[in-house]
Amino acid sequence: MAPVAIALVRNGLGPAATVFIGRFGSRGQASLALGLVYLRQELTLQREPTIQLAVIVTVLVSIFAHGFSAGAGSELYARSIKSLASTAPALRTFGE
Repeated sequence: MAPVAIALVRNGLGPAATVFIGRFGSRGQASLALGLVYLRQELTLQREPTIQLAVIVTVLVSIFAHGFSAGAGSELYARSIKSLASTAPALRTFGE
């Protein structure tokens, strides 16, 4: 979540949008990237099954954790932006 928050520092979204995007934006992507880097190297390591299992478990847990908390997180975020002005950066759509 911290890298997302750093990337969004100067966009004017505010803390609620930054936390929401940080929490629900990436779902195990770091683990997937690590797994792809590992596969690209085509290395045969002594702990290869352990690495594969760690990547699979991390991604699956991340997907389920995000899925179970998405409804409540979306409702909380919707309440937090309800009082914003119609010109607030958090209400912009892509392409504006």
